[in-house]
Amino acid sequence: MRPDLNIERWQLFATSQFKGNSRELVRGSAKVIIGRVRDASEPQGYREVGVLRIPEMKCFYALVKLWEEAGRPWEESVSFSLYEVARVLGMSWSGRTCALLEEWLDRLKKIPIDWINAYHQKDLGITESVLHSFTLLSDLVLYKRSVSGTVRQAQSSFKFHERVLRNLVEHYTKPLNLRVLLRLKKEISVLLYRHLDLIMADKDRYERTTEGLLREDLQLEGGRYRYPSRRKQVLEPALRELEGVELSTGVLQGARLERTSDGSDWKVVFEKAPFAPSETGSARPLSAGERAEVEGLVEEILRVVGDEHSRPFYAQLARLAVRAPRLRDLLYRCLSEVKEEAREGLIRTSKGAVFTDKLKRYCKERGIDLGLRGGAPKVNRDSI
Repeated sequence: MRPDLNIERWQLFATSQFKGNSRELVRGSAKVIIGRVRDASEPQGYREVGVLRIPEMKCFYALVKLWEEAGRPWEESVSFSLYEVARVLGMSWSGRTCALLEEWLDRLKKIPIDWINAYHQKDLGITESVLHSFTLLSDLVLYKRSVSGTVRQAQSSFKFHERVLRNLVEHYTKPLNLRVLLRLKKEISVLLYRHLDLIMADKDRYERTTEGLLREDLQLEGGRYRYPSRRKQVLEPALRELEGVELSTGVLQGARLERTSDGSDWKVVFEKAPFAPSETGSARPLSAGERAEVEGLVEEILRVVGDEHSRPFYAQLARLAVRAPRLRDLLYRCLSEVKEEAREGLIRTSKGAVFTDKLKRYCKERGIDLGLRGGAPKVNRDSI
């Protein structure tokens, strides 16, 4: 699934160790405040209403997945059931599961986020200076019914905040392997996985001091992160859990701690390896979910370029893109640029030709061989 890139760039979701009722994240001139409502009757001018935590993050990702499966609707709300959310999250169905999902969804609807010089809107090309009382869900209707004390599956609906939705539609997003993330047991592992998936998209090696990683990148607060020995103690089990997991752009082959050169701290060294090529030289058959993603991607391409005669070629590209995150990102980038150039009246030939030329050029710059000279495109997975 592909969440809004703004949300991936900020650590909006706190761990269970965080005890406050609001959070303030600062990065240069940008600031994000979670869980504060303006209230002139309070001495500080605001009232604290709670923070978003990791369960809400997973629930939000499940909703993005359901939105994608529903065909990426723009105007209408998405109909869903709590049972479907539980399915995506891999939770067994019970009354307790139902109650937890209701609580997490309610917090996604009610916990406010203020963005100051921090939220980028793709279609407008701007970063908004002040955006108050932003909630991830603009609309949420939960419906359930009980029969003899047993909660039955019932249809509900949700809609993302308009700005989130516009970015999702405009592909201001990044790929995230939800299956891998949901397998992680430790909260630090989850936060690290999101951060590494973003920061190592174009890197094979990444080093960071434990202080910089935990306190600046992951925005973790509290006395347990003050001393190098405690940071090492917190990180060691998370690194063991992360080693060998799949990122969007490769496999996290190494995750280890080393002493810094001056001995004042530990540093974490991460190393990424390419995905292993298929042993048989041919791809495994597409799963049902991948086939649905291919169909959706083909329809998106045709919606932008309008070249129905090239549908088979676009289907070949889409089949490659669903398993090659870098190619998929380039494909979405090309679509976005074609839409923008068409709006400005800059396209003199067909939009399909412009799209194909852009994709070929970007792939060539990155060493991705589509095999277009021979007709059917093919991708060397080692280069992707």
